[in-house]
Amino acid sequence: MKKTFALILMLLIMAVGYSQTPPVLKVNDKQLGLSSLDIKVDIVGNIATTTYDMLFYNPTNSVLEGELSFPLGEGHNVSRFALDINGKLREAVVVDKELGRIAFEQVVRRGVDPALLEKGMGNNYKARIYPIPANGYKRVVLAYEQELILNVGNQNYNLPLNFKNTLDTFKLEILVFNQIGQPVIEEGKISGLEFSNWEKNYRTSVTKTRYIPNKSLLIKIPVPVDTEKILVYDDYFYIYKTIFHQNRLRKKPSKIALFWDASLSMENRDIEKELDLLDKYFQYLKDVNVCFVSFSNTALSDREFNIINGNWEELKKELLQTIYDGGTGYDILFNKYNDADVKFLFSDGISSLSDVNLIKEKPVFVINSITKSNHSALNHLAQSSNGVYLNLSAKSKSEGLSSLKFESYKFLGYRSNSKGLEVYPKGSMSVSNDFSISGKNVTNGDRIILDFGYDNEILQSIVVDINESKTSNTNIRRIWA
Repeated sequence: MKKTFALILMLLIMAVGYSQTPPVLKVNDKQLGLSSLDIKVDIVGNIATTTYDMLFYNPTNSVLEGELSFPLGEGHNVSRFALDINGKLREAVVVDKELGRIAFEQVVRRGVDPALLEKGMGNNYKARIYPIPANGYKRVVLAYEQELILNVGNQNYNLPLNFKNTLDTFKLEILVFNQIGQPVIEEGKISGLEFSNWEKNYRTSVTKTRYIPNKSLLIKIPVPVDTEKILVYDDYFYIYKTIFHQNRLRKKPSKIALFWDASLSMENRDIEKELDLLDKYFQYLKDVNVCFVSFSNTALSDREFNIINGNWEELKKELLQTIYDGGTGYDILFNKYNDADVKFLFSDGISSLSDVNLIKEKPVFVINSITKSNHSALNHLAQSSNGVYLNLSAKSKSEGLSSLKFESYKFLGYRSNSKGLEVYPKGSMSVSNDFSISGKNVTNGDRIILDFGYDNEILQSIVVDINESKTSNTNIRRIWA
């Protein structure tokens, strides 16, 4: 008799962003009905952890095997995966890509039922779910974490609830820890879901029966000026600070290298947004020389355009005539126009022939309007060159132009009287209006100094003292991890 056991593995491979939709369990391309859903949201500082506890029902007389699909947005990462096996919840183990596949094959050969959760293209997690009992239920638990963005005095949290079928039971609980101002449900209000103060936190919960959760929630969490949240648990700590700084203009370039991805994966780009950004930028620059290269697996076009008084109609016509086909080879760009003051790369970062790579002695501005993209690689390329990554599907027009005009304000590192600290992030990274850092091996009385500025010039230092009177929260361990 085949053993009933689950080896649950989370396979860590390249992550790229994708618009978030609710989880779906399919059997032979047919969706299996979700019977009940219990969602718990914990928000600590600017980190939100969302846990889906799902119960799927198999109405057939056969034991089924299905595939769970769970697309996540940019910057969202799965932090928990568990399956109900013989009435017990079995938690996942995080493993390296190759080790995961080797273990998966070995377990299959032993006649054991494994479950492998893979993180693939489009930040779309997929898992093989077996067995799903005949005329029975299968419980799946999945949690993900995200960093909330501060915008106009509020952090915005979005919970996608686009379910189609009626659920026997629907539960939702949201906890905002160490919060002064009351969160507001801006969109998707549910009867009975109202925030109330609870032990220096804000909490709301609701339980519904025979309910269709088909309206996504948008929650605004007020963040006052000079907000500081310091939380500790054992020797772990988490610091959240709002950051204010004077913008500093970049020097206007006289020569730009513009690389335009014309591969097939770019066919559905939001050309209107991209052209609008270029139009505003050229109107700002007025006069500039543009070395234009369109490419797929080879260089397709290589021309120079002289833009005078913001008139770039000839270049715009060239972009609109682009025919999208073929794979993507970034290596053909490596030695092109390295004398330019800045480089612009319009691409989704999905490489079929070579990795995203450019000479980074000058700033690289990476612009992308496709949601299903390699956001991680694109952001790394921009950050490492003192440039900026613009995900136009998540930024407004004014934010995009501002990122091109002004230098990136950065976290430059930390100093401490403690020699044993382990922190994340460790080094230079761009920041906007707020910043968070976590770490371990902290002791009572430790002092941490956070340095910020432009390039490598420290312009602002924030002193944080750790003491036992700070708010305690068990989530701090997980945030560090």
